[in-house]
Amino acid sequence: MTDEHGRPVAPVYLGTTVPQPSWGAEFWLTALSWPYRIRWSPVPDPPPDKSGDIVSESRRQAERVVLRRASWWMTADRLRRTWFHRTGAARLGDVAVDLAALGLPPRLFVHRDSRGRAPGRTAHKPLWVDTRNPFCLDAVERLTTGIDRLLLVEALPDVPGWPVLSGRAHVAELLAEVVWP
Repeated sequence: MTDEHGRPVAPVYLGTTVPQPSWGAEFWLTALSWPYRIRWSPVPDPPPDKSGDIVSESRRQAERVVLRRASWWMTADRLRRTWFHRTGAARLGDVAVDLAALGLPPRLFVHRDSRGRAPGRTAHKPLWVDTRNPFCLDAVERLTTGIDRLLLVEALPDVPGWPVLSGRAHVAELLAEVVWP
């Protein structure tokens, strides 16, 4: 592609909004800027050993750059047995005791493993969960329906490391995809 003076034009899509065909020419120019599309699942493959209730992976980082967050695969059955067998304050206490025993933080991202299912209906973004909030725990309990395992991932940065701007805490995350030739 070139402009009216013959200079090359290279469209670039920065990913700030989801392009829609109803945009017309802007959509097709944006589509041209995608040299390839990575079919990447935010949920890594479950561990090959399915015998354990919990399989953990340590955080990987290079100096101050986190390459992979600490994560814990837990069976939905274990979560129902240890976290969700009671309600109310007893449930909050059970979860707090279990997290402390396992060394897990109180705020996590929870991924539902939806491999092998229709992606439109069962794929979910990670759910940010504060395990001290009963509404968050209710949402996690609903995620355990019809699956074998959930992936719990540490939320970084976590309080009190959130930067304060204009008197309010803010958090941002940059996710970069790399393709090797």
